[in-house]
Amino acid sequence: MRRFVLLLFMQVFVLQAFAQNLVLLPTKNFTETKAMFQKDYLTVHYHCDKFVIGTASHDLKENQTILLDPQPWQNGSAYYVVFVDNDEKKTEYIKQNRNNFEILFDNENIIIVKVSAERHQYIKPAKNDGLIRIFNNKARLPENNIRFPEISEVDPFVDELLLQISGTNLTTIVRHLQNYGTRNAYVPQSIEAQNWIKGKFEELGLTVEIHDFPMPSGSASDNVIATKLGTKYPNEVVMLGAHYDTYSNSSSQPGADDNASGTAAVLEIARVLSQYSFDRTIVFCAFSGEEYGLYGSKAYAQRCAQEGMDILGYFNLDMIGYLKPSSTVIKTTLIYPQSALELAQFYTNVCSIYLPSFVVEPGTLLGGSSDHESFNNNGYMGIFPFEDVDNHSPYIHTANDTVGLSYNNVPMATTFTKATLASVVTMSNMRFPPKNLVALPSDNVVELFWDYVVDVSCYKVYKNGTLCDSVTTNYFADFDVVNGRTYQYYVTAVFADTNKESGKSNTVTVKPTVPMVPPVVYDFEGGTDGWKFEGEWGLTNTSYHSPSKSLTESPNGNYGNGWNTSATFGPIGLMGYASAQLTFWTKYEIETNYDNVYLEMSTNGAQWDRIEKFTGTQTMWMQKSYSLNDYLNKSVYIRFRFMSDASANKDGIYIDDFEISVTGNGQMQPIKLYSGWNGVSTFLTPINSDVEDITQSITTNLVIIQDEINSYQPSTGINTLENWDTNSGYKIKVSNNTYFRIAGNKIENRSVNLKQGWNIMPVISECNVFCDDFFAYIPSIVVIKEIGSSGVYWSPKNIATLYYLQPGKAYYVFASEDVTIDFPDCKGDKIIADFKGTTNYPWGVEKSSGNSHIIGISKEALQDFSIGDKIGVFTTQGKCAGAMAIGSLSFNTALVAFAKDTTDLSSNGFVDGELMNYKIFKSSTNSIHDYWAEYSLEIPDSSRFISEGMSFVTKFNDGGINVQSVEYKVSIYPNPAKEYLFIDLPGENQARIEIISISGQIVHTEFISKKAQIEVSTLPEGIYFLKIMSKNQVIVEKIIVQ
Repeated sequence: MRRFVLLLFMQVFVLQAFAQNLVLLPTKNFTETKAMFQKDYLTVHYHCDKFVIGTASHDLKENQTILLDPQPWQNGSAYYVVFVDNDEKKTEYIKQNRNNFEILFDNENIIIVKVSAERHQYIKPAKNDGLIRIFNNKARLPENNIRFPEISEVDPFVDELLLQISGTNLTTIVRHLQNYGTRNAYVPQSIEAQNWIKGKFEELGLTVEIHDFPMPSGSASDNVIATKLGTKYPNEVVMLGAHYDTYSNSSSQPGADDNASGTAAVLEIARVLSQYSFDRTIVFCAFSGEEYGLYGSKAYAQRCAQEGMDILGYFNLDMIGYLKPSSTVIKTTLIYPQSALELAQFYTNVCSIYLPSFVVEPGTLLGGSSDHESFNNNGYMGIFPFEDVDNHSPYIHTANDTVGLSYNNVPMATTFTKATLASVVTMSNMRFPPKNLVALPSDNVVELFWDYVVDVSCYKVYKNGTLCDSVTTNYFADFDVVNGRTYQYYVTAVFADTNKESGKSNTVTVKPTVPMVPPVVYDFEGGTDGWKFEGEWGLTNTSYHSPSKSLTESPNGNYGNGWNTSATFGPIGLMGYASAQLTFWTKYEIETNYDNVYLEMSTNGAQWDRIEKFTGTQTMWMQKSYSLNDYLNKSVYIRFRFMSDASANKDGIYIDDFEISVTGNGQMQPIKLYSGWNGVSTFLTPINSDVEDITQSITTNLVIIQDEINSYQPSTGINTLENWDTNSGYKIKVSNNTYFRIAGNKIENRSVNLKQGWNIMPVISECNVFCDDFFAYIPSIVVIKEIGSSGVYWSPKNIATLYYLQPGKAYYVFASEDVTIDFPDCKGDKIIADFKGTTNYPWGVEKSSGNSHIIGISKEALQDFSIGDKIGVFTTQGKCAGAMAIGSLSFNTALVAFAKDTTDLSSNGFVDGELMNYKIFKSSTNSIHDYWAEYSLEIPDSSRFISEGMSFVTKFNDGGINVQSVEYKVSIYPNPAKEYLFIDLPGENQARIEIISISGQIVHTEFISKKAQIEVSTLPEGIYFLKIMSKNQVIVEKIIVQ
């Protein structure tokens, strides 16, 4: 590819000191251009790849800057960049306008002029697209360069649209606009053309606006803006435009190629696209005032920026219909600044797929520009596909810019139109990858956050290039990490309608570590643990506040040119404190205003708040203090960022005795919540007990949180839970792995009251509590089981697949009587919840739920099996709702069956009363067998699932005997009952019954045989549940006592 370059400036001025100088600064590349926007002393008003024009607030250096005006913007004066051709035409233009402007800068291809308020109306371009007005507004670069996915195949929908582009229509529109004779922005014919364009847009059913803007010589035609609203992402905009005004040095200004051709393309694309719907909003622009200095597009682009419009890209159409008669190849010189490189690459990619014979050649237009520059200077990406820059129409800005002579190649105009249509449609329906991925490391966990994407079925999280997990919200907590190791992540989106996966998000690299807690003090004698350096930052003994080291950006002498380095501390947790403050001592010698050190703070390590700037000279040590109260109840990073320019190296900055202090007794308890159901509790008394406030940080992933009676479910707005009780435990369900942080004060009362029956017990301890050590002396604690997992501690049956209770969790506990337990003080290491292990089974296993049934298994029942064999418990629908691997043949063990999850319609767990069936995988033969179980009648439940029920298997029998076929009809009468309740058990020899109150308390229990008469007259009137447990079945019936 051939690349055209603008000649560099050969002229440099020495500046004298004036406030608010209007200056021109040459730049060699886009990196230097971006650096100009970061200079505090410079407000950039205009930028291109070769220079910026801006206002400087103080003295500027010699040999770097060109002074344009020491006292700009006074008395209504205006400034223009005028593009000129050869010396002869340039000399003639200057001679003709010597009374209209003052030349501030003169180069081979451009001059920069100052125009008084009285002479605005007389300023005219020297050539086509040859005038740009510099406004006293702040220019912007695109804040985030968009990662456009690469297009690799033809979309049949786009192909269908391309077939609808008509060269005849294009020529008809060009001829119509030409026939106005002139469309000079200041003449009535231009307003007629404006209204005609408006009518054409309205005929297509588009929303149309006449955008008024000022012109220096008074009343003129305006912009015509037509909008087609997007259906999925209406706030994301794809924009295309062309100017419809004309200019020449004669009264005849037909402007066929410049720019009826581009306007026709916009109208023809609008005609085709108006018939369809698109994901993003498409805006069609017809600008006026381009020939006099990009007035129309600049006014509109500025308005878009002020309104915060999210424009993904602007495609400019200006002069698309002339092909040199001797040429046979249709090509474009694609003009764009480096700030729009991604958009240019996207356009080139699209053209290669849909118009492979269309030659796209990047280049620079010497001595001219167009409306795309207005968008490039207002924070957007804009590109300008132009005719062959070496062979563009020679007739523009003359009376000969007509159909046939200047607009002379309909296939070329059609190709340019199709290229823009394909680009606009592809972008408007494009599935972008997730944006703004941020990683927040903590203790053995990495949290990932990214922008929400519409219409995705899930997001895929990749760690170190390998798929890590799939989640349904724009958050992921990775618990499978180790402190001190480095991990790299990116995220993709899978779209619901196509099941196709997007491209990669941005990549983040992170190292998990234990968060520091205040107070912290660094005198730097012991090193820099907790700090991260980029560049040359390090320790020095050259100067210090307290002996004998300090932190500096240049430990080996003076700093260098063009440095951009940083020293970052953190994160440090400020959860639960009443106030927090940062102090440090500093001294510095930094080139005033040209080189700077910035103190910055962040809560995620990606977006930074600037707190203060250090520049100039501070020879004595000085203490600085900053309140951190805005960052309370968050983790915060603190960064010193150093930037230097291209000259004048000095000693730099020294930092010593860095300290973060706090008031209050705040603490923060981090709790790992795994996708699905968990038990949760805290050893802190929350600062605010409101459950909605406590769970606010995890609301995106929170499905439900509940105690034994009440619940809070954000999706429904139901909240009967209201306040958090530290002496209670909770069940919680989250949609994805989540890091739950609770800020508060250490609880004094470690007592927990448990009632007879099942309870949700908190863990009021900062340490692991070992079950054998703690509960061996509390015989009324019969069973402890995990919530949402399969650990069980069943002391009377010598079952211990749950070894210790973990801080942050809660557990189901069955007590044989009311009991109060007191958790011990923490004396060992503080341990939070471990990562959940996984076991592979030869059958699919349903997700665990918040309710379960414990199936104890005697060691005798395992003797026919081997270590490594696997047992599954199955519903009558053949779904495995619990499984375990045999780890020992010498001890009793437990299998946990899970209930159907009422919060999930797809759940296939057990319902109460459902028969439990077993399959056992034998590893020795790699085969699966059906089994049925014999149960101990000493345990209340047997072959039927009961939420929070218990069974104990004494033997497994091979052969798949269908226990379900041995069901018998049980008769219970009368119901309601007053004095006696009669129970008939045909086919059963013996059963155990329980009468349970509506509150869950067992009020009566006994063994019965075949027929029984139960006295109920002693029970208070009300509703009860009768639970009948035999060898073959469990039945629960509601009874009423009158």
